[in-house]
Amino acid sequence: MSSSQDFVRALRTGSDPPVQGGPTKIELAKQTWDDATFYVPEKAKVIAEWILSTFAKEKSAESTSNPLLDARYWQLLLDVISNQPSSSSRALPTWLITVLNRLPVAPIVSFTLTHQKTLPLDEQQSLLNAFTSCISLIWRIPAAKMTAEVLLDCLDAFWVVYLEGHKKRHLVASLGLLIAGSYRHAFVNSSNKKKLYVAFMHTHLSHWILATLSVKPCGDTLHECLCELGLETIFSIDMLRSSTEFGEDGAFFQIIQGLECVEAVQQSLPPLLHYFIHAIRKHRSPLFGQSSQGAGAAHEEHLAGIQFLNAVIKLTIRSPDSSCVWTTRRSLLEVVEDTNLLGRKSDEAADVVQSILSQALQDIDRNAIGSEIGDVAQECITILARIDFNSVLPVFPHLVSSLLVASCASPATTSFQDLAIDYSSKTRTINVYITTLFSALRTQQFLIDRYDHEALERIYATTISGPVVQSAHLRTLAGAISTFITAGQVIDMLKAIRQHFDDLWSALQEFSKSKKSKGDQQQPPQTSLNSTTLALCLSTTLASVILASLPYQTASEVTKQEVLNELSALREFVTNSLNKALKTARKADSWSNQIICTSLLRLQYAMETSIPIIPPPEPNSKLVGKLLELQSGELLPDLTLEIFRALLLYCSTSGEQEYTLGIIDAALSYLETHTHSSGITWSGLTQAIPSPRDGLAISAVALFYLICERWLHVIEIHASDVQLERFIRLFMQGTLHLAGSPTVGVDAATVVAKALHTASFWEYHRLRATFSAYINQATLVLEQLGSQQAEASMKKAKWTETTSSAAQIYQLLLLVPIEYLSKSLRADLVKRASIADIVLHNNGKRTDGLCQVATSIRLFLHRACEAVGSPDKSNDSARFVYHLVNSSLACQSADENYLAASLNLIEVFLKEAARTASKGNDTMLLENLDLFTNEAIQESASNGFLLPTFSRLVRVLVGHKYTRYECHCFGWIQWFNGASFSEGVQQKLKGMFSYQRSFILPHVSATTLNQDTLSAWRCISCLGSWLNARGEQWSGIGRQLVQKIAKTSGVPDQTRIDVIAILLQEVHSAKGDALLVQWELVLATYVTTYSGLTSSAQHEVDDILGRYSKNMATEEYSLVLDMISSALSRDWPTLLVLPDIIQFANVLQGEHPQGTLKPIQNFVTNVIHSFLMYDVYHSGPQALRLRVLEFISKFCSEKPSFIRSNDASAILTLLSKLLHPAAAHDETTALDVFHSTITILNSMIRLRRDLVATIIPHLSMVLRQLLSALRSCRPNLGAKQTRLVMNTLPRWITATAPLGVDEAKALSRLLEILTVKTLIRTHGAAAKAQTQKATSLAKPFSKHSAYVLKAYIEALNDPLCIVPLDVRKELKPGLYALCSMISEHARDAVMVSGLDAGGKAILKSLWREYEKQRYAGQG
Repeated sequence: MSSSQDFVRALRTGSDPPVQGGPTKIELAKQTWDDATFYVPEKAKVIAEWILSTFAKEKSAESTSNPLLDARYWQLLLDVISNQPSSSSRALPTWLITVLNRLPVAPIVSFTLTHQKTLPLDEQQSLLNAFTSCISLIWRIPAAKMTAEVLLDCLDAFWVVYLEGHKKRHLVASLGLLIAGSYRHAFVNSSNKKKLYVAFMHTHLSHWILATLSVKPCGDTLHECLCELGLETIFSIDMLRSSTEFGEDGAFFQIIQGLECVEAVQQSLPPLLHYFIHAIRKHRSPLFGQSSQGAGAAHEEHLAGIQFLNAVIKLTIRSPDSSCVWTTRRSLLEVVEDTNLLGRKSDEAADVVQSILSQALQDIDRNAIGSEIGDVAQECITILARIDFNSVLPVFPHLVSSLLVASCASPATTSFQDLAIDYSSKTRTINVYITTLFSALRTQQFLIDRYDHEALERIYATTISGPVVQSAHLRTLAGAISTFITAGQVIDMLKAIRQHFDDLWSALQEFSKSKKSKGDQQQPPQTSLNSTTLALCLSTTLASVILASLPYQTASEVTKQEVLNELSALREFVTNSLNKALKTARKADSWSNQIICTSLLRLQYAMETSIPIIPPPEPNSKLVGKLLELQSGELLPDLTLEIFRALLLYCSTSGEQEYTLGIIDAALSYLETHTHSSGITWSGLTQAIPSPRDGLAISAVALFYLICERWLHVIEIHASDVQLERFIRLFMQGTLHLAGSPTVGVDAATVVAKALHTASFWEYHRLRATFSAYINQATLVLEQLGSQQAEASMKKAKWTETTSSAAQIYQLLLLVPIEYLSKSLRADLVKRASIADIVLHNNGKRTDGLCQVATSIRLFLHRACEAVGSPDKSNDSARFVYHLVNSSLACQSADENYLAASLNLIEVFLKEAARTASKGNDTMLLENLDLFTNEAIQESASNGFLLPTFSRLVRVLVGHKYTRYECHCFGWIQWFNGASFSEGVQQKLKGMFSYQRSFILPHVSATTLNQDTLSAWRCISCLGSWLNARGEQWSGIGRQLVQKIAKTSGVPDQTRIDVIAILLQEVHSAKGDALLVQWELVLATYVTTYSGLTSSAQHEVDDILGRYSKNMATEEYSLVLDMISSALSRDWPTLLVLPDIIQFANVLQGEHPQGTLKPIQNFVTNVIHSFLMYDVYHSGPQALRLRVLEFISKFCSEKPSFIRSNDASAILTLLSKLLHPAAAHDETTALDVFHSTITILNSMIRLRRDLVATIIPHLSMVLRQLLSALRSCRPNLGAKQTRLVMNTLPRWITATAPLGVDEAKALSRLLEILTVKTLIRTHGAAAKAQTQKATSLAKPFSKHSAYVLKAYIEALNDPLCIVPLDVRKELKPGLYALCSMISEHARDAVMVSGLDAGGKAILKSLWREYEKQRYAGQG
């Protein structure tokens, strides 16, 4: 193009491209726009007008080459519009507004959104991105002229894109918000909302439902806006006035019923119901008129809601999926519950509820609870019960019958049963609830089609795990019975229970007689027999809980005898019935008989153990003999368990010895036969053990649990020695898989672990002696492998399965309290463990199992040695330490538990050697020190295990902290000093120090950083200080390490901590000017690393620095303080270092050496003056201000006697600057600033009243600022008004997060402290305490208290601010304290001269409240 005229002429020509074979118009326009040197008058206008005109011409063309579907056009238009100078504001260029006003933008938007799907996916994304951004800039101009109908068409096109996927939804979200907002504005101003409703329902309803109501709410603004615009269109007040539109036969439901998207319609019904109810309540007055009390309108509103609910419930039947139907109905009922639609009683509402209940019961009967449909239907019933339990009372017996056959408990069934018990408790009808349960059991026919053993087992397992007998329901029922059953109802309950069992037993006897009389010609109705048997089983479970929970103690003396008679009759019935049932328990067709025996035994056991007032039974040896004889055969597992429970109870309560040994022998035989090694767990329910195929092992675990939990005293008292040995052998079998104990239920290992942690187990002397004997015998094989004095024999010994089993005993011994083992046994076990450890590491295979065994052995040795001392105080203990260090297994294992156990054990041996050496016998310590000076040993320790061992040696000697392999509390515990040892040991230590230093120094100087090496060098530095060894040749290692850290990324926290500790140790070697240089290096390293550490690592670094600071010389301490003062008073290129420098200073002033009063006072004075002098400390970053306050708070609270008068006034001045109003504010509110200020003032007022009394005006100013800071902006303030308010608040408060209740409470306590009498805390105050008189600041502060109170009144009286009610309530005690200090003259003076009418009213109200609560001196 040679000129601008050529360019304009090319755009206006009818052909594209303008020149055959040349660039297209869009390419030409893009090239011209990008070329800033090519001048075209009003270039932007020319290009934008051409693009928009092209769009208007092509808005209905279907070609894929349509410019509307070309992202280049939209991107160029976006570049042109966004490049205008006015694009940053709401104003658009005048020429652009003119063009937009004459072009139809809505068809352009609809066409682009509708046809973009014809493009390839990558082109769709680029098109929508440019299109959305462009339309968003210009939308408000054409939208002002669009009608609601046009905007609906745009929305319909948008919904299509919205449904195409999440990626597209994200691209067009901003455009959707604009269109939706414009439509809602147009709809509100529309005069014909009915026309819009008709258009929306007939044309756009399906797309709207698919895009909004059928999608789970995701919480974003767009989804909420789309939902609301559709609901507002449907349920506008104009449409709600139509009495027939939303009726059951109205047009609304006819249109919805005609939609093809059935599933989406189902999901949309709950939100439609919710918004309909909300709409009719919002517009109740114009819709239903007014009555004298509003009752008529409320009733009509209720009827409208019920009619709509009835219509949508009937609409749910359209879905072919029954589970979808009930899911929708559940959501509808949740809406009903939330809106309290059924809160008003009416026949229409009752009909709807009964309809839902009847349909729910029908589906539950067809599908049963436990299926998907049955569970959802039960949830619907639960919601109705939660709304009004009276509505489900007519069908409650039916519901209970359904619960009896439910396959399992669900949250809905549990909630329903809780509601039923709660309702019965409130109405005092728990007895009716129980009667209903028994009645349902008596009449329920459990579905058993034929006598099929597998079917019986399946139905039995389902029934006994159902919701009625689940533990949660039984616990709740037991609590309700013990609390709400009256004394008069106890007799009736007992009679009802006995009558219930009489009826069931009579029915069972009838079946038995029928079988005997008819022989084999006609079998009795087996279904009824098995059903009655299951009913008896459930009845005994319920009765056991009920009988144990009845409040017998509330019965009177007369009634109590009647209760005993009923209980005795019931016991006699159970005993007689059990005797009869036992006779037929072993018959071939005996499943029902065995279940009957199980149920009766369970009930009998509950009566004997859970009813306190019933007398103990007479010993029934005949029954015991039958049970013993019966258990020896093949029985159901739960029957076997109940038999053993009854037999063990007999052993416990009866003094007869005739059957005791036989009972214990039978129980042990059963356990020996059926106990498995692992994988068998018991749920804890005696009635939930499966069939014999799977249940024998489970019943054995259950029996083992019961014996260990309840019947150990029977074993202790009555078992023979042989039986005790058998029991302990079984006991030990349960420990083979201690590491794999289940998280749900119990297994044998869990039982053993719990028993060993129970004190009662160890109080049984016979059991303990047998257990100790077994442990001794089981580990004896380890002693035969060799001894520590015969190391060659141990190297030749082989690690076999026998020795492995013996070594596994030590895993069990970790659970045993070491004090309960005899001294001789402990010594033997320690000796054998040492042998096992040597043999295991010399000959054992390197597997995870053996590593676990080795860990257990070393853990036991550590515990035992800590309790009784080192196992061998001879020189051979050094060989064992050498063995521990050079363990072959340690080379391969990366298990931290193994390493920690090894290091802890080594430390015990080293500590014992050092303790022995301190008493004069230094041979053992010298042998151990050879480990760290022998070059051959150093080279053979290829696993690097010697470095942590050396660290433990230093820990033993000087108390050095080392935390990689264990987490103990730390401190510089001086266990030994150099003078504790002989000259030979001291020389050996110095030689070891020199050797280790030269050995580790090359590794420390290496390029890479190794954690173990650094920790060892840290220990060397510590040991050098302990030995007073100084050396210039290695004092620069710390500087080298700092340089390495600076060049390395991702350095671990422990490495940084070790480097700082090494630098501090090197301070010992510095003298003169080098001392200051070294401390500057320490400070620089601290500052550069501190902020990057975790909180625990920061605490560790501060502790190291503080411990060193406490032991510094006074001159060195003063030097460091001067260094910090100068660092805080200089200009830094970055402010990030200042918070850490202040933290460094905070640690040093907190942990100071003795005799440093003057240096600390001078240091604090200089630091506070620096804080005042430089604005950055009170106007800088939030973290820096918090550090400043933390420094002052710690100084005032921990060293109040150090405060000088100049410091006190400077501190209050600094606080006033921090509380001063600011124009700029932080992003978040820093509540710590407020609380730290309160802490500082609190400490000064309580502990240094003498200084505060001289600066009362400063204190009153700070208190006024604190009270003013409690204000917050009124809701819905404009930006300018909010800015006006925020300009009067400190910079650390934001408009969105004002101060709250906790801050008001803290300030109130501070104001109350002004009236509290305290003693001054100064040097020599303890000696003057006898003569010093406790006084308060009330009198000197009284002249200023009125003006502090005035600040509160001004805060309340500010028209743009509020002080929330809860804040005012918490502040009242402090305000009353101020009022108590104000004289009437001062109050009147403030009232007259300092307050306007609003302030006077506030003060009068406050003073009136103060007068009411003030103590008058009477009573």
